Amino acid sequence: MEKTKNIIILVLAVFLAISLYSNFQPKFEASQNESVDIKKVTPEELFNKKQECAKYKLQLEKKLKEEYFESSQTGAQMSHYLEKIFYSPKANSCLYIENEWTLINGKLTFEAYNLRDVLTGETIVSSLLERGNPDYFSQKQVFDDAVKIYE
Repeated sequence: MEKTKNIIILVLAVFLAISLYSNFQPKFEASQNESVDIKKVTPEELFNKKQECAKYKLQLEKKLKEEYFESSQTGAQMSHYLEKIFYSPKANSCLYIENEWTLINGKLTFEAYNLRDVLTGETIVSSLLERGNPDYFSQKQVFDDAVKIYE
């Protein structure tokens, strides 16, 4: 019975991973090819924008904490964390990086990284990483490089 539950969880996790990957991968590829004019801001404006973005930190942390999920039947847990919030001259908006962890029976199986717009909720870049995958670090680097475009 326990083995069946684990198989069902694994199948659901793989389905979720494929679904997230297929939904966000085309958006990421399109964003790499776009040529967007970066808004020119003075150092004073940049400071003010950064201060404005920082005001959203506690609100985002609370929102992400509320998205915690745990199933005692399956041993699955999903946790969301605010990794970073910043003003993006390219997007001319406040952006944040969300890190989502999926654990099954206490073992980290998947991590998702999302770059999102604070004001619209739009996901700009997303990456789903599977622990144990040989390409894990290179996939994480692709996400980090995409974020640098917006910083």
